[in-house]
Amino acid sequence: MFEDRTFETILEEMLDDIPDDFDKQERSPIYIALAPAAKKLADAYVQLDRVLNLVFASTSEGEYLERRTSEIGVFKKRAIKAIREGIFNIPVDMGSRFFVDGVYYVVTEAGTNAKLQCEEAGTIGNKPPEGSVLLPLDNIDGLETAILGKIITPGEEEEEDQYLYARYQEKASKPATSGNIYHYLQWAKEVPGIRAAKVFPRWQGKGTVRVVVVGSDGRAPSQEKVTEVFNRISNEMPIDVDLTVDAAVEVPINITADLILQPGVDIETIEFGYKTAIEKLFSDSALTTNTVRYSQLSSMILEQAGVIDYQNFLINDKTSNLILGDDEIAVVGTVIFNVI
Repeated sequence: MFEDRTFETILEEMLDDIPDDFDKQERSPIYIALAPAAKKLADAYVQLDRVLNLVFASTSEGEYLERRTSEIGVFKKRAIKAIREGIFNIPVDMGSRFFVDGVYYVVTEAGTNAKLQCEEAGTIGNKPPEGSVLLPLDNIDGLETAILGKIITPGEEEEEDQYLYARYQEKASKPATSGNIYHYLQWAKEVPGIRAAKVFPRWQGKGTVRVVVVGSDGRAPSQEKVTEVFNRISNEMPIDVDLTVDAAVEVPINITADLILQPGVDIETIEFGYKTAIEKLFSDSALTTNTVRYSQLSSMILEQAGVIDYQNFLINDKTSNLILGDDEIAVVGTVIFNVI
């Protein structure tokens, strides 16, 4: 808005207000006196422009976006600590601490099959693979086996601004009232760890509602998270509704192609970059489209640095679009590229 309020423009206007009888050249006392003030005013306009951007939700970010969205009851989802199973040869006490690969856990439910909570919030607690050997921080008499088990509650990162804004925009443009479809969407997506949802009203007749949900990673959420969504909606919905909540059905997308690469380019690097790109595409479009487009996925190969051309591109052994069911989402399967 204030792009034209530059140092040069402001200084020129200030100098124009000085009668021409005075010396206004660059090294004159008047120029030297006005230049710092013009610089400060230009800086102030830059800050004022940023303030205006932070006022409006569409251009705001961080703390200021959350302040804006909270005005209509949309709050940022905080990071969640992962809870994992711990398998021990003897009962371990609450508060006992273990680590593996630099990730630290504390026992929150004692026993030989204990619950371990990651000490750091976010997805870091999900990363050590099941079966990893845990090391105690303190000596525990009789401890011989300490194994990290399955993920009970996945750790989640703090909600990103783009998803917070999307929920804000959805609530503002699609009012949720009296248990309508938008109300069920809102309730489901308020649960930490849920990014997308789809509502099927009257899916088995009058008074029945089915809600299908997708996790924050763009994948089918755990059964524990599905239960959490069910409980959240059940506490809010009309009492005469028969509710079903399901995780989205994952459909693996397997990609094969023959590539022509620039000299010195590593095929594994290309495969990793491509998998990362389509993973984000699938995650962002989960439950919003039911078409996996052949042209889109094939063209994304050429976006990888070092790829000259490709041939024989296949999606699940076909050269056509893949149509998903209403409750299905695409996930990355295998990506196999051959160099020709």
